[in-house]
Amino acid sequence: MVIEVADTSLERDRGIKLRSYARAGIAVYLIINLVERQIELFTEPDSAAQPQPTYRQRQVIRTGVVSLNLPGVEVKHVSVNELLAPL
Repeated sequence: MVIEVADTSLERDRGIKLRSYARAGIAVYLIINLVERQIELFTEPDSAAQPQPTYRQRQVIRTGVVSLNLPGVEVKHVSVNELLAPL
């Protein structure tokens, strides 16, 4: 699992870093998006995707709880409000 906190790095986190993590087979990639005040959860890496590696699943979470799970293992449930900096 990789967790990025994105403000000025959002474009890079959604681009080159996402492709690098998918290529490496990182099972869970989470972006704490401070710009849009949301959590972006990427799962199921597809390193064979053409023309560039990506993730098969993307979930955007704005409220509630994020389940941080690794394949077959529940790690933690965290409130979105806990992950996003207060305004």
